[in-house]
Amino acid sequence: MRQKEKQERGQKSMTEWKMVRDSRTEEPAELDTASSAATVYERRNIRRETRTYEAGGDTVEITEWVYEQREYTREEYTAAAANRDIMNALASIEKAVSDLNAAGDAGEIAAAVERGLAL
Repeated sequence: MRQKEKQERGQKSMTEWKMVRDSRTEEPAELDTASSAATVYERRNIRRETRTYEAGGDTVEITEWVYEQREYTREEYTAAAANRDIMNALASIEKAVSDLNAAGDAGEIAAAVERGLAL
């Protein structure tokens, strides 16, 4: 489904990275698939910051988590994860072929592969 169609149907799509300030005590996970049934949150550059405020003559320090976050629908995240798995598999195959080529004559390897023989 295209972005415009999703918007017309009221469905969210992956958002751009945005800065978030979070007051929770524990460090937020880089990938949150549990806190929402419909949305997956991806976070990066997670750090702890302390800010000082003046409030009614008093100085108040607030410590919070600051990070960049973007959101996916469950469907988008599942599709992106499948795509990453495919890309990782292709990279592994390319590395194996490169290792084979480095180990011996490429012509001999190609002929052996065509014959279905193990090296």
